[in-house]
Amino acid sequence: MKQLTTILTFATLSMSVAAVNPADFPELEPGKEYQMELKKPFEGKYTAKENAVLIEYAPVAAWTLQDDELKQITEADGYVYAGFINGKQAYQFSVKAGETYYFYENFIINAGIFMFELNPEAELVSSKPEIGITYDPAAYSYIEYTFNQNLNIGKVTISIKDLSADVDFYKNGSTISVDVNPILRQWYNEDKISAGLPLQIHLKNVTDGFGHEVNDLTYEYLTANKPVEMKNAELPVLLRSWYDEGEDAPKAIFTFTGPMAENPSIELCYAPVELGYEYRETMDAKVEGNTITVDFGGKRRTSAEMSTSGRQDANIFLLLQGLKDASGQMVWSDAQGTIGSYMYEIPFAEIPRLSITSEFTPSLGGSLENAKVVKIYFTCADHLTYSGVAFSSGEEKVIVGKDEITVDQISDSEVELTVPIPAGWNTKKDVIISLDGLTADDGYDHSSDISAKFNGFTLLFCSVKDGARLKSLTEGTVIKVETNLSEDTKLSFEIADVLAPVEMNAQGDGVYTMTMPETIIFDVDKTYTVNFIADGEGVESLTIIGDTAPYEFSDIVLESVNPESGAQLADGTGIKLRFSGLVFIEATEESSKFTATPGGNDDSGYDYEWEIKFADYNAENLTLAFSAKDMDNKVIEGNKGTDAASYFLFVYNSDDSSISEIATEESTEIYDLQGRRVLSPGHGLYIRNHKVIRL
Repeated sequence: MKQLTTILTFATLSMSVAAVNPADFPELEPGKEYQMELKKPFEGKYTAKENAVLIEYAPVAAWTLQDDELKQITEADGYVYAGFINGKQAYQFSVKAGETYYFYENFIINAGIFMFELNPEAELVSSKPEIGITYDPAAYSYIEYTFNQNLNIGKVTISIKDLSADVDFYKNGSTISVDVNPILRQWYNEDKISAGLPLQIHLKNVTDGFGHEVNDLTYEYLTANKPVEMKNAELPVLLRSWYDEGEDAPKAIFTFTGPMAENPSIELCYAPVELGYEYRETMDAKVEGNTITVDFGGKRRTSAEMSTSGRQDANIFLLLQGLKDASGQMVWSDAQGTIGSYMYEIPFAEIPRLSITSEFTPSLGGSLENAKVVKIYFTCADHLTYSGVAFSSGEEKVIVGKDEITVDQISDSEVELTVPIPAGWNTKKDVIISLDGLTADDGYDHSSDISAKFNGFTLLFCSVKDGARLKSLTEGTVIKVETNLSEDTKLSFEIADVLAPVEMNAQGDGVYTMTMPETIIFDVDKTYTVNFIADGEGVESLTIIGDTAPYEFSDIVLESVNPESGAQLADGTGIKLRFSGLVFIEATEESSKFTATPGGNDDSGYDYEWEIKFADYNAENLTLAFSAKDMDNKVIEGNKGTDAASYFLFVYNSDDSSISEIATEESTEIYDLQGRRVLSPGHGLYIRNHKVIRL
């Protein structure tokens, strides 16, 4: 007699019939619930008393039916997916009287209830939308029916009054999706239907998965008001990255067949990474009756600002989502499967950033004490506007108006301004001179391009650029700056809250250098302040934007170590490790020699239980050091190391005779015997440089 076996599969397993004895499996009863326990085997069998349709339910994503030689039976052999029913995955199969069927899995990773039933009467489990409601075709893509088993449908018909039509439908397991919207749209537009009419859906020529006839099924709703539609979309021919103040920026104007609700959801999107978009901007919209207007002015949008991956796309996207009319009813979308939503692609052109050069007389960083005027030369003058020249020192500020400034037009794009120094300002400390009210055609803030500091400490050049996006500054990197400081001025470098001040080396002529004493990692999108501290002269600062994404460890954790670190081990004692999931472990270089044996819970070479045995138990200070990775090759976060180099460290068989004596020497790498870092250790045993020490 042929025997059939159902197996739960979650990973590639190497199994043999000899691994289990199906004859010993307990007999299961139809309609009775059985608990599938986490990380334990599940076994059962059923001997059919009659020919029947068997439907099984379990909290797992895939069941595979196999024969007595554990060869997979395919859907063509009659084993089919019935769908997701009442929170469980359902599969069905035709069983024969007298044959025995087996259910088995050696390692459950989704605990829950397993059950099966025979010849269940076809029943509707759920519907979307609910039966009997007013059906708004703009609010739903399909009408969906989910049954308690896999049914075959001959055809689906919709009827309203004396109107009737066959409609398309789609089947996925036990769920039937009926596409009534195209015919409803036609009837609404032909004024054949209106609100409040009975709408019936007829499922005809229905059979179960094995050809048994089921009565035709009919479900009734009411028709809704005809949904509002979009009549016209007027879009910009081109969207630029910036529009000058006073320039009419383009608009998008959408016209509908009826009045629209306020506050529509509209987004401008760029860099569609699998349509998740790197950039999403919520747009303000003006609603007037049946029109929605979107204004694209007032903001600079460049590819560098919108794309973190450096994309430079030729198009930008406008998304209108979940639009409703003034009564709150969804708007009818054009595209199948969308609900009150539209997407438009608009050509995008980026205005290049202006490259402005400037020169001050006296020179940047110099003294104003003997000067009566300041000369300011700069380029790109034909693309800039300004209201005057600002002198500022601390909280004080004074503006020299354009009527007091002499302008020498060197060329169409070059000018030199002669600016009188306000009374008393040539002796003030740390005077910053810049153009007041400066705006540029490209939309960027160029105030720092035409600005100079006098009568104080000034940073003239730095090898680390202000506003740079960096992943790290590595140990050994040379930082160089040029300043207006005298050679005997001490200058220090610090990264606020990250790196304490480090004195820089004076090279002469205001040049200083330093070598990074350690590697500093900058977290993505975090802003770091770099300070250059000149003794008695002040501080100059710049910023760094982090660009290192956090390292992604495995979700699996080490749950227990038995015995714990610090214990004395008898000869041959095994150390048992238990993880929350399947892992593979590997010794690191500093570990004492050991063998690692998996717990036999999985045949893949990965396991959630491991036993460690050292090669020599007579050795002192046995060190267990290992890394662990999951089946996706992700590192399990250990108690030592960082990121991909993270690992676990535990020490055994430590006694007073084998402990290194350390006096009051300080260390930033001290750990307790459980591998946890200790910042302020007291007296006792600790780990330092992979060795047990006494403090």
